[in-house]
Amino acid sequence: MQTLTLEGYLAADPSILAAQGSGKKRASFRVLETTRFRRANGEPGERTTGFNCICFNEATAENYIQPYARKGSRVVIQGHVENDRAPEPDL
Repeated sequence: MQTLTLEGYLAADPSILAAQGSGKKRASFRVLETTRFRRANGEPGERTTGFNCICFNEATAENYIQPYARKGSRVVIQGHVENDRAPEPDL
């Protein structure tokens, strides 16, 4: 399993959703991370990458994310990576 520690800023206010059936709450949010670098010609550049995140821990979603996290908030999160794209079929 791949573990990730990500530091960045929230792109929008998190969505707090209740799972169907169990009713457990989870938080869905997008974190933007910007990397600054120098190009070969010496000019500065930057690249921003967005990460879609879901917090399945109900206590964290209700006690920390819902009351405190807002668009633009700086966050540091740790979790594991899952690829949500289906593999392309063999031809």
